[in-house]
Amino acid sequence: MFDDGKFHVIPAVRSLKFFAEALRTEEEWILTSNCAHIGNLQSLSHKCHDANKKIIVNHEIVGGLGVDKTAFEFLKKMYHVDCVMGVHNIRLGMVKNEGMKTIQRITLSDSFALEQAAKSLQLSKADAIELRPSYYAAEFLDYFKKIRDCCYIAGGFIDSKDTVDIMYRAGFNGITTSNEKLWNYQIR
Repeated sequence: MFDDGKFHVIPAVRSLKFFAEALRTEEEWILTSNCAHIGNLQSLSHKCHDANKKIIVNHEIVGGLGVDKTAFEFLKKMYHVDCVMGVHNIRLGMVKNEGMKTIQRITLSDSFALEQAAKSLQLSKADAIELRPSYYAAEFLDYFKKIRDCCYIAGGFIDSKDTVDIMYRAGFNGITTSNEKLWNYQIR
């Protein structure tokens, strides 16, 4: 999914006032963070596609959306979503069955979360994995790559060019960030 040789700086749009700015970036993917709901998702998706972008949604925070097979059918057929992000393997499997790309989000909060994430990755069929927050993502990337070799992106607290550079040097395929000042940053 992000294995095209480019380092992806994926805009994570938390407020609609920054959506047009995200559409003007060079990045092909846009994550609608907590600004999407069932009333505006179709419009956001069309705007992304009109700008030759692909839309990622976190199904767990799309306002008004359920978490069953019908909801995932809607994401594909009615909302024309390209990729769905989430935590649970079973739900992401249902999304994949609808023909969409998937990103499994893993939050590293303590050693127990690390153990649970390792178990989850052994069963994961997601196209990519997002590790967060960035500090722990960089520290544990090699650990997770030994468990499952796939595309990895980092997220959470990526608020400076230095942090983006650290994620690049650590070996990530890209990052998600809500910091609009970083959306056009190019790795040198």
